[in-house]
Amino acid sequence: MMNRKLAWGISGAVALLFAVFFIYPAGMVVKQAFEATGPDGERVWTLDFIGSVFSNPIYREGLWNALMMGVVSTGLTLLIAFPLALVGHRYDFVGKSFSGSSCSRR
Repeated sequence: MMNRKLAWGISGAVALLFAVFFIYPAGMVVKQAFEATGPDGERVWTLDFIGSVFSNPIYREGLWNALMMGVVSTGLTLLIAFPLALVGHRYDFVGKSFSGSSCSRR
């Protein structure tokens, strides 16, 4: 079994890597989406870029397609997973203990 200090150290290292390689770059992208250069050269906050995305029909169609793909894939996953979960919970069948132990570790 792992001691508590080692577990905290590993968790801290993983959190630091996550912050450096995911949160910081994602934050910079979001920051640049709302930032523009004013006429005097200084940076100003704006929503013009967001408006331009919604005013362009190609971008609007792409956003709509992405939303529909997310909704359809979530719905299909639910239609497949929910009945299988009910069958796995209510009935005994050959291989049930193997499938349960391979899907979730306790």
